[in-house]
Amino acid sequence: MDYTRADIAGFYWLALAANQISATAVVAWADQEILRSEVTDTALMDLSLSLQRPFGELLSILNAMKQGATVVPSKLFAAFLSEQLRLEIICEAKAANFLHALSLNDAYAGQSLGNEIFCFDELFEPYSMGPKRAAQHVRDFLRPYESVELPPI
Repeated sequence: MDYTRADIAGFYWLALAANQISATAVVAWADQEILRSEVTDTALMDLSLSLQRPFGELLSILNAMKQGATVVPSKLFAAFLSEQLRLEIICEAKAANFLHALSLNDAYAGQSLGNEIFCFDELFEPYSMGPKRAAQHVRDFLRPYESVELPPI
């Protein structure tokens, strides 16, 4: 796994904003980064100490840290959704909703995952392809991300 700190912060921002990981996981990552670094930056220290702060502050810290990230966070989020689907933590319709939300919250989502992501909110609508085909479509879309290594969660 060779991701930049901005890439991982971007992934954590997306997953936390979607309420799919805990603040504890994000703080644990910050603590691990502090232990590995010879010089600790203030953003990591703020993140490490943010567990008792309001949720919005934690997102703000991650938002600042993710500056410079491009296509990697959305690919990591797709890999995360693929894993959640495989473990049956979420269903295909929920994954489609998260993919659509990703298209709204990540400026690089279309570039990294393809423009198809902008249509995921309609897959399970009655006028669309039907629930079985829509579910298979979501699984097929996420399949390429199954092998992507995720940061610690």
